Amino acid sequence: MIEQAQEELDGFVALLESLGVTVTRPDAVDHRRRFATPDWTSRGFCNTCPRDSMLVIGDEIIETPMAWPCRYFETHSYRSLLKDYFRRGARWTAAPRPQLTDELFDGSFRIPKEGEPMRYILTEFEPVFDAADFVRAGRDLFVTRSNVTNRMGIDWLRRHLGPATGSTRSRAGAVRPCTSTRRSRCSPPARCW
Repeated sequence: MIEQAQEELDGFVALLESLGVTVTRPDAVDHRRRFATPDWTSRGFCNTCPRDSMLVIGDEIIETPMAWPCRYFETHSYRSLLKDYFRRGARWTAAPRPQLTDELFDGSFRIPKEGEPMRYILTEFEPVFDAADFVRAGRDLFVTRSNVTNRMGIDWLRRHLGPATGSTRSRAGAVRPCTSTRRSRCSPPARCW
């Protein structure tokens, strides 16, 4: 199965390159290797979703503070690319690294039943967010709170971007409740507040 997937990927890359597209790939990483912080140990997850771990706003690339321990070092496979973009003029920012201790997660969390109010597994212990929970429309940046993005993460990004950027306005989107960890599985923002 892996060989077939690699063949398909190589064919897709060849097609893109034949059309004049420059294709860059992340560095190889052994995701079976264990890593640790003082509070937990984990193995890697994957590096196939840069839209989750990096948010691009104008000429700035922001490494996101992801909520899953297995994704803590996910951007390491993109370090060569990040350094290259930085050398060529991009701004490179890393949001505060979360501790990811038990205080971040609501131990009594359960998925709400139909008709119950939306609730999330994340507390407001520290800022966490996935870039996939953000959608840009013109100068507006919409965000959906989710089970991988908390209010504190939204507030951190809003303060980081601040009014000085002038090119982006952040807005918290109110959408149909979504229990998914993926923004792409939820409806787009319906209104802002």
